[in-house]
Amino acid sequence: MKRFITYLYDYTGAVKGKNAGFVKVDMRGNQCRLEIHVRGLGQVTEQGILYFIIEDSGLNGVKVGEMEILRGQGDYGTIIKCNPIGDSPYRFGQIAGVCVTYGDHQMAASKWKEDPNLQFALQDIHIWEPPQLEPEENLQKQEKLQPKADASAAQIKKETYSEPVAQQSEQSAQQSAQLRTDGAQTQIKQVETSKSAVPRSASLETKQSTASATQQSAASAAKQPTASAAQETGWAKTWKQLQAQNEKLEFRKERNGDWIKMDIKAIRSLPKRNWYLGNNSFLVHGFFNYHYLILGREMDGDKERWYLGVPGFYQQQERVMATIFGFPEFFNSQNGAEPFGYWIHTVEME
Repeated sequence: MKRFITYLYDYTGAVKGKNAGFVKVDMRGNQCRLEIHVRGLGQVTEQGILYFIIEDSGLNGVKVGEMEILRGQGDYGTIIKCNPIGDSPYRFGQIAGVCVTYGDHQMAASKWKEDPNLQFALQDIHIWEPPQLEPEENLQKQEKLQPKADASAAQIKKETYSEPVAQQSEQSAQQSAQLRTDGAQTQIKQVETSKSAVPRSASLETKQSTASATQQSAASAAKQPTASAAQETGWAKTWKQLQAQNEKLEFRKERNGDWIKMDIKAIRSLPKRNWYLGNNSFLVHGFFNYHYLILGREMDGDKERWYLGVPGFYQQQERVMATIFGFPEFFNSQNGAEPFGYWIHTVEME
């Protein structure tokens, strides 16, 4: 088992600037639990892309995921296979650091190797991408992967926080169908576009130059009505169930807040990317002090924002601990003179 915390810094070229948050790593066996907490980027509101930086005849970036940066702050957590890292040929010991790219050629990074000759500059980091398979090879691979996808869906069903049997069956069927649909779409895309089995590499800086346009196109497409727009998503159904099963909380009505009190076990009802929060020390401590958490949504313009809250008082020492563990905002309950409220973590539901 290996654990460590490193700091993120804002970079301009290869010049390290101010502190921009921290990274928490917990490696157990062949799994790496990774938490990224971005702070202090002013009013930046962007979709950040997270990469492991690999030292291998230069610097290669292996994509880990994407995170939302809102008004200079963002939180992300995931569990990834580390030997090798995901689907790449690289191993955990080859990681030189981690970076979050955002905006127009901007980066926050954390260097893990104490090497004075090792410098991080966005233009020097190249994206690693898996080799593209020939059409026949790709079809064979998809056929082999399909049983594994179904098995993964079954495993997710077993791990999910207990619900009525009928609801579990329905959700498992939806998950399996979604996995098959995603697999088919990926297969079609790869068959149409793949022409060689040679790995491709492009500069992170080059790829970022098209990121804003891509995000705008995706946002525009997301607003277009579809044939299934009227159907509820899996999370929408789960949210209704949670509302029916838990006490409603009258909170932040001026922001059209929709909140409930819930047990820590209900975290398993959230999308899987949020399950790691069930082991968050600050959250666990708060739950055992007050015996409940809160979950709610508010509208920010035409966009839904979801929040998980831990009860507590606004005190300097508690504020520091809350920030370290990913709960940087405080929503005051405005009940009485005491500064009681909730330490808030933004969660992703879709």
